[in-house]
Amino acid sequence: FMRHTYDVDVYLFFFFFQAEDGIRDAQESRGLGDVYKRQLIVPSTPSGVFITAICSGFCCAVSTSPLDVVKSRVMGQPVGADGKGTLYKGMIDCFAKSVKNEGVLSLWKGFLPNWGRLGPRGVICFLVMETLNEHF
Repeated sequence: FMRHTYDVDVYLFFFFFQAEDGIRDAQESRGLGDVYKRQLIVPSTPSGVFITAICSGFCCAVSTSPLDVVKSRVMGQPVGADGKGTLYKGMIDCFAKSVKNEGVLSLWKGFLPNWGRLGPRGVICFLVMETLNEHF
């Protein structure tokens, strides 16, 4: 049989009630209400679209930079007389050798220029899309 400890249940019970009381007190004292009024990202405003697009570009750059680095390394490697690359056998081999020889962070080399390309692109695309949505 599994032994159930009631200490955890009691602790969680009191924690949730204290948190709920804290939120209610903050709302009544206008502490939390003021936070809601000063939102950083307001939908359908240029500042909200800008921040969202920059964050979107950041996520895109973080997730695609390793693939971009490996692709560039495979495509830029010297080619032998038989037409095959001399450094890497393929993408997976390039991933493995890059991490082994240079560390995991080597997969994000050139991250800032990549983000510098994807961030403004997202801003332009999102602003145009929001403008067109308003007019049509």
